[in-house]
Amino acid sequence: RRFGNVVAAASGAELPIAQLRRRCAGAAFPCRVVEGAELREYIAGAPPATDASAIKSPPPPKSLRSF
Repeated sequence: RRFGNVVAAASGAELPIAQLRRRCAGAAFPCRVVEGAELREYIAGAPPATDASAIKSPPPPKSLRSF
């Protein structure tokens, strides 16, 4: 199981997707920008998470907690 974050961004103006992709490519940790058809496929009809449907995340393995 992988542990990480999902960041969603929206705007009334067009987002600078190419610039975001370049910044992600140079990031210290693996990340990617997903948009358009790829985003729709990734979501695949999943219902939105709400406070009422939230569950606790499992603890990360000990190997991920040692720096």
